Amino acid sequence: MKRSRQYADDDGRVIADMSGIGRPSLMRGGAVSAGSPRARDADAREGAQKKPEDVPTAREMRKLIVGALGATMLVGAVFLIGAALFLLFCTQVWFR
Repeated sequence: MKRSRQYADDDGRVIADMSGIGRPSLMRGGAVSAGSPRARDADAREGAQKKPEDVPTAREMRKLIVGALGATMLVGAVFLIGAALFLLFCTQVWFR
């Protein structure tokens, strides 16, 4: 391994080996990239076929999307109500 810089306090020990970590994948749910050897081994162990019960149906996918949008709207509403109450407090109490 070629080093680009030499530091005075570097004693050559490896604290955390980062050589086997691939790019994180959002679809796999982990930090293993689809082309990494660990992912290929896991697929080979599973038979590399998805079971029909693992794939969500269109109705389940719609429910997931509606649930995520509902949660997002709830968080957004809380922030908007908080901002409105802060402005009301500022104009009616603090700036008088």
